[in-house]
Amino acid sequence: MTPQDTLNESLAKSKATSSLDSAFAAYMDDHDPLKALRSEFVIPTRGEIAPEELQVWGEGAVNSHFKHRFGRPWVRIEETVQEQSARVVGAKKDEVAIMNTLTSNLHTLLAAFYTPTADRHKILIESKAFPSDHYAV
Repeated sequence: MTPQDTLNESLAKSKATSSLDSAFAAYMDDHDPLKALRSEFVIPTRGEIAPEELQVWGEGAVNSHFKHRFGRPWVRIEETVQEQSARVVGAKKDEVAIMNTLTSNLHTLLAAFYTPTADRHKILIESKAFPSDHYAV
């Protein structure tokens, strides 16, 4: 059975008219074999963090990058998840770095350092890189 066949079968069983219908999403959630693992994760709701950050922006604007009412200055936001990320990969806190996506990092590096010349103007990239990486390069 192909992934498309599986999707079509699930869509039919859900009685939804489209994979964008909430009925389809509910059906998929109910039949997700990994749904029991959801309780293993802390998933903040919209109402928990977003209003606080908006409040901080409203009070401090750009200064909130450095001084944050709730102790999460944006300029060092990676530090708030560094310890948890280290545990996920089995590393020490000072052995992990939280960064942008690979595609963003490639773009930043190329924009800063790539200076093509008449003799050196090609970049090699692996064939199975993410499509967005190909576009960035």
